[in-house]
Amino acid sequence: MRANGRRVWAFGDDTWDGLLPNAFDRASFYPSFDVKDLDTVDRGAVAGMEEALAAPGQWDVAVAHFLGVDHCGHTYAVDHASMHAKLRWTDEVVEAAAAKLAQGQHGRALLIVMGDHGQTMTGDHGGQTPEETNSVLVAAVFGDEGQEEEEGVVALDGKLLTRAARGDCGARTSGNWTDGCLPIMPQLDFAATLALMMGVPVPFSSLGAVSADLWALAHPADRPGV
Repeated sequence: MRANGRRVWAFGDDTWDGLLPNAFDRASFYPSFDVKDLDTVDRGAVAGMEEALAAPGQWDVAVAHFLGVDHCGHTYAVDHASMHAKLRWTDEVVEAAAAKLAQGQHGRALLIVMGDHGQTMTGDHGGQTPEETNSVLVAAVFGDEGQEEEEGVVALDGKLLTRAARGDCGARTSGNWTDGCLPIMPQLDFAATLALMMGVPVPFSSLGAVSADLWALAHPADRPGV
């Protein structure tokens, strides 16, 4: 992104700095391996996200990587009061970000909330089961003030090169989601789709394809039948 002139901010999990040093125009990272610490990285991610939301026009991509749910799974497992509290808190953070974007100060904006992996009921995510490798992606597009918001959700499939049949599941928009029936997007497709949505080349080594569901969310005129 940055090599193509996009201004990138990132906050939270310091894995980003280890993988992509000097790739960000502004960043604040925090140690990520203390699994008993449920809050330090998350608070830093929120502070960075609030800074970005208060600075319209100063960035093109902002990443806030939270770890509290991940660490809570390791420390307490999934069905625990601490996990329930952390999920409620995370919901509130996302709602606040969406409300800020809906005010229109950032113009046309895309909010993506996604997990980089799943976890078992015991909090493990070593990659042995679908519960560990699969995740979910929720996206919302905000237009200029007064324009209608568009929302969508897809399941992220961790199996390499698998583009599962959607059956009767089409792109879901506001008010039309069906429980247990979501479009499936291979994780490989995310980078390719986001690159094109941002107007930069698809990474040379990417094997991903463009997700029709995610693309149509930001480009409603491209939906089938429109």
